[in-house]
Amino acid sequence: MADPTGDSSAIDELAHWREYYAATEVRPPRETLLRALDFVPHSGRAIDLGCGCGHDTLAMLRHGLSVIAVDVQPDAIERTRRQAEQAGLAQGLTALLKPFEEVDFGECHFVNASFSLPFCDLGEFNSLWRRIRGALLPGGVFAGQLFGVNDQWAREPGHHAHVFLTRARVDELTSGLERLHFEEVERDGETATGKPRYWHVFHMVLRQPAN
Repeated sequence: MADPTGDSSAIDELAHWREYYAATEVRPPRETLLRALDFVPHSGRAIDLGCGCGHDTLAMLRHGLSVIAVDVQPDAIERTRRQAEQAGLAQGLTALLKPFEEVDFGECHFVNASFSLPFCDLGEFNSLWRRIRGALLPGGVFAGQLFGVNDQWAREPGHHAHVFLTRARVDELTSGLERLHFEEVERDGETATGKPRYWHVFHMVLRQPAN
């Protein structure tokens, strides 16, 4: 189907994310998110960057956090709101339809970014990462993933991910943060929609020093 505006990329991206949400609609929260909640207070302010279907957001709400769920896709925001409403937790949710680069982080006890940061604008990534680190209160926790340079999508055009980092760069970015969990994974696998894919991923749960 042709895009009446002439921008076929917008149609392709919308179709991509709808396929992804359909494939992940019933999956559990991410393992890094669940690991992180062991170190997060049962109240406070949290941000979920790239809320998707809302599974991580819902787990954060159930933990007792006030959650700002952020996504650039309207379908993701609607799914996340619906999950919170159905669970009776909508009062703790603020849903924002905007790019990560435009979020006012303020001060946070927890920032979650499950497989979302690699999809931000490459030119904005370093600034975004500084803002995330700067938003974490003493003892605050970050959970999420970054893609490595050996990831299949790093050498294939047409994918929606933009940020691929060396181990040395990841070490530099996370310097000064306590590593509660850190795992570098390279393996053959598949995407959420069942397509073959070679993964190079850094899984991280990091904590801001208390002092």
